Amino acid sequence: MIRAGLIWGLARAEARLTRRLVRYWLFVIIGLLVAAFQFTQFMFIYKFFSSGSGSAATVNPRYFLANAAGAFVIIFYLGLIFLAFEVRARDVRERI
Repeated sequence: MIRAGLIWGLARAEARLTRRLVRYWLFVIIGLLVAAFQFTQFMFIYKFFSSGSGSAATVNPRYFLANAAGAFVIIFYLGLIFLAFEVRARDVRERI
């Protein structure tokens, strides 16, 4: 029988190990920078061009998440793939 406490403990240990990796922080920082840049870009487009163009007005705060989510998902998926390879390499190195 699989106990939830055991799985939760393993997940916490993996999260602790992952937070120590430089790659993890690299992807977190890249993701935050891309998010800040994209937010600034959408804010600029909405502020200066929405009064003159109907298509620029669609970049409003209501639809911001739908417009920006694609880039965030791609960055975090790439980070997840690299972290998965790191976990696999660590398991091979530790002979697990």
